[in-house]
Formats: sequence, structure tokens, C-alpha cells
Amino acid sequence: MPIATRILDLKNINTAIKEYKDKIENIRNNIGSLQGMKLLHAIKRTPMGSGPYPGVTLFEGANRILTDLVILYGIKHLLDNSIYKYTSYNVELGVESKNDFDITAEMGSDKLAGEAFNVAPSFFPSKKSTTLKKFREKASGYSNNLLLVNNDAVKEDYSPKLGSKFIFVKVDIFSGRSELCK
Repeated sequence: MPIATRILDLKNINTAIKEYKDKIENIRNNIGSLQGMKLLHAIKRTPMGSGPYPGVTLFEGANRILTDLVILYGIKHLLDNSIYKYTSYNVELGVESKNDFDITAEMGSDKLAGEAFNVAPSFFPSKKSTTLKKFREKASGYSNNLLLVNNDAVKEDYSPKLGSKFIFVKVDIFSGRSELCK
């Protein structure tokens, strides 16, 4: 499943999430009792050896996996609640960028461009800014824009002002619940 474009719909979203979470559960502690510089070096340089991205380090894997979960649960929310009229979404998991956007969907001339990320609150403003710049530069042919973000990146009462084309969804990667922000 990772590093591939996937088409997600109501028939396969729950299975996709379950299979992905099963792979996450296989990740084991590959840093043992290391501490100090050896710990830091292992986190950044030793491949995990398991999980969705066995060939990458714990540091890289955590970033990829947490964003993938934002995408999977965010798409589930869109599908379960018929937020858009699209019946399926093309998603990219991992860091491979075959498409301009992490998430796309089409229905006739109606097109969606979506991005997703999972960041610490301290990085949210700069990541949001970079992402909005990407939309300005590449999303002119899309009728809808979507931004999926981990819910702990922003305060509970956060209300973005992104424009009428945008939908902003906060995703809780632990519970799987998502919230549409207006």
C-alpha cells in the first residue's frame, strides 16, 4: 500500500485503514537501550526493518506514517459524510510525488486538489503557508481544494479563513475521528 497512488472509496476505505494499521503494529523498537548521541544517530540513520516503510529510519517513517493516517482517516470522513459528491479519491501515501497533490478526485468537470500533513503545532503556520502557496501555484484548474491536518496541530477552536473553494478537516489519528472546520 505505501508509496503508491490508491483509489479509495466506500467499499475499500475501512480495509485500507485496517491493513495499514496492522503494518504499523509490526514496528518494533530498533533502538534498544541507546541513549545520547547513539540514540539520536539511530533514530536518524537506522532503518526500521518493519512496518509500512521498512527501509526508512524511525524518524522518516514516523513522519510518513502519521501523514498517511491523516490522509486515510480524512478520506474516510469525506466518504462517510458525503462532504463532496466524489465517490472515490486518488491518494498518494509516503513521500513519492507522482501527482501535483496528495489527494485528487474528479466527477465530470468538477475536480478536487487536496493536501495533507501531520505537524507539531510549532510547525503548523509555516507548513500551512507553504501548502497554500502550492495551491496558488498549481490548483487553478481545480474547483475544490482540501486541506487535511492532524487535529493536535491547531487549537480546538481553530477556524481557518481559506476561501470558499477550501475545506479544512482536522483529523485525530488515534480515534480516527475527523472534524470539518468552517
